[in-house]
Parts: sequence; C-alpha cells; structure tokens
Amino acid sequence: VQLEADLIQADGTTSQTIVSDLSLEGCRVVGWFLIGDEVKLRLPRIGEVRGRVRWAMNGSAGVRFLPNVEG
Repeated sequence: VQLEADLIQADGTTSQTIVSDLSLEGCRVVGWFLIGDEVKLRLPRIGEVRGRVRWAMNGSAGVRFLPNVEG
C-alpha cells in the first residue's frame, strides 16, 4: 500500500511524501534524509505521528515511529 502524507521536518518545513511499508513500528518514505533526522508525518485516517530516520538510501528512508508524549 502506498499513500500520500504531509512530512514535517524538525525546522518546520512541510512537504508531501509517499509512505509505503506501513506497520505499527514505522514506514518507508520518499525523500532525501540523514540518519537520525526527526520528522512528523500526517497520515490519512491515523493523524500525526513522530518518527526518526533509521536508514536512508537513494531517495528513500526508513522511519521508526516514536511514542507521542503529551505535556
């Protein structure tokens, strides 16, 4: 399954990305990232989730979701 989502980088920059390989732990996104980058994704029907880039190669990256912390 592939879906479009908004991606918000740590500096506040927002862009569109394609999300695939979605699971409870993370997903793959299209774009150029560095390992360790923190991002937020606005996923349809799910809402906003935080994540950290765990791998990046050739215009795609693996994002592991982080717990949402209230406060």
